[in-house]
Amino acid sequence: MVNYSSPGEIVQLALQIEINGELFYSILAKEAKDMKVRMFFEFMTRQEKKHIEIFQALLKTIAGYRPPEVLTEEYYLSVNDMAARHIFTQKDKAEIAARGAKGVIDAVDTAIRFEQESISLYESMMKIMPEKELKVIEEIIAAENNHVRLLADFRKEL
Repeated sequence: MVNYSSPGEIVQLALQIEINGELFYSILAKEAKDMKVRMFFEFMTRQEKKHIEIFQALLKTIAGYRPPEVLTEEYYLSVNDMAARHIFTQKDKAEIAARGAKGVIDAVDTAIRFEQESISLYESMMKIMPEKELKVIEEIIAAENNHVRLLADFRKEL
């Protein structure tokens, strides 16, 4: 397991989660037989691509950044625990989850869990980001919350 102990490493983790989310949604879109389901997962794929671009840019702006206050070991242990439990911290897990879904509802339930886990991680990132970058993280959290709502609404339509 990787030990995440700096803001850059944690943003890299967030970037990997978004890359894996894009893979997850793109597999679901390609395998969808229903056009409405395909279009929904294609939309979600595009959303993840936007987040990838945002985290790539953020990674460049915080390179070498250290938080002014010393964060406790407990904070980093918490982040590492979230990373270990997050379903999309490893590339294979996203593909396995997409291909192993027992139907659209199961895939949507997995996606909702993925988005909620991402929100928890991104909220924890607020403690370590430079103040000028907090708005970016807040916007991503809002987008992820919107994804949960969209997924829940889509699930009701199934």
